[in-house]
Amino acid sequence: MSTLQIIAEAGVNHNGDILLAEKLIEAAKTCGANWIKFQAFSPEHLVKPTAEKAPYQLTDDSTHNQFEMLKKYSFSYEQLEHLKNVAEQNQIGFLCSIFDLVALSWVEKLKIPVIKVPSGEIDHLVLLENIARLKLPVWLSTGISTTNEIKRAIEILIGGGSPPSELVLLHCHTEYPTQYSDANLLAIPTLRNQFGLPVGYSDHTEGFICAVAAVALGACIIEKHFTLDRTLPGPDHKASLDPNGFKELTTAINDIRSALGDGIKSPKEAELKNKTYVRKSIYVSRPVQEGELFTADNLICLRPATGKIGPEQWHLILGSRAKRSYKLYEAID
Repeated sequence: MSTLQIIAEAGVNHNGDILLAEKLIEAAKTCGANWIKFQAFSPEHLVKPTAEKAPYQLTDDSTHNQFEMLKKYSFSYEQLEHLKNVAEQNQIGFLCSIFDLVALSWVEKLKIPVIKVPSGEIDHLVLLENIARLKLPVWLSTGISTTNEIKRAIEILIGGGSPPSELVLLHCHTEYPTQYSDANLLAIPTLRNQFGLPVGYSDHTEGFICAVAAVALGACIIEKHFTLDRTLPGPDHKASLDPNGFKELTTAINDIRSALGDGIKSPKEAELKNKTYVRKSIYVSRPVQEGELFTADNLICLRPATGKIGPEQWHLILGSRAKRSYKLYEAID
């Protein structure tokens, strides 16, 4: 992947309100995101009616279990189609995380250009097989996954038709919010080296320090939960950035990408103007007569580097004789 992609993960932070979802799209574009991402799922095909909530989902106290909560936050195919049109009008890419086969059929029908597989579906082999047959780029999150599970998912996707050159792994820790001590950012180069694939980072920590650090470690995608208001009720708002925070994130990412440079160690034009002032030349530390021997007692290395002979030639000058007389602090020529 040649350019870093920034995903504003709206997820279910629309709280089931289509107008709020529209505002999230518009705000994500303004904040500099390349993509806005929602979740595509059919509650009946995702969770049984009595499933308990995960601990982080308990912040939503308006529903009694996962099924009720997801029913409240689900969008229909028609609503997702509408939101895709809104994204196109705002000139921002539109993505959906796919949680079941029904949702996959929606995404296929919507002609979404990339399939985003959430961490919880990495062992949903039938879903992966059906994703692979679409032969589309796949971005695969790897939260709660072992390397063997990741390897199996890669084999199924590539073996089933997903283009290897367009498969990206996303390092992720599935806790909301993630503690810094659990972020394990060094897994980014580990995954890249182990599987020979580009690696991004789905960040669930508070703030954006880890996301910026991930870019420095070579992440090609940054995904961050996005909300209009972190105090809204719902499971993901607390681990999300609001528009001000997301704008700071995109600015910081652009700054760190610029700071990374090309990796070639060589003097840059901006610093060359200072070379004379911070480097040194060899000077005499006292008057020296013609024919006198140069020694450590009458030579000294000093700024600025306006003389013809630099300190790298110190040992060549020692023991040679002056071909002319020198005044105090005159540079050797």
